[in-house]
Amino acid sequence: MKFKKNYAQPEQVGEYISALANSAALHDRPHGYVLWGVRNGTHELVGTRFVPGSTKKGNELLEPWLARSLRCARRYPCSRRWRSANLSQTP
Repeated sequence: MKFKKNYAQPEQVGEYISALANSAALHDRPHGYVLWGVRNGTHELVGTRFVPGSTKKGNELLEPWLARSLRCARRYPCSRRWRSANLSQTP
């Protein structure tokens, strides 16, 4: 699991996905996760401006760019599952 406070460049997102996929495979796990809007270390919910569904690499949306750019092993097929959650903290 990787925590990110805010947006990462498309190449970094690809690197995160690749690293998490490799780690999941090493530990015989079916998934890895990147959580945006969470501060690494404290796990404090801080929110994010990163919106994967509308982020682009050049003129191409991020998801198709990632799907085209990443190569997946047959045993661990690629899956594009972006989940958005509206998390709010109450004081």
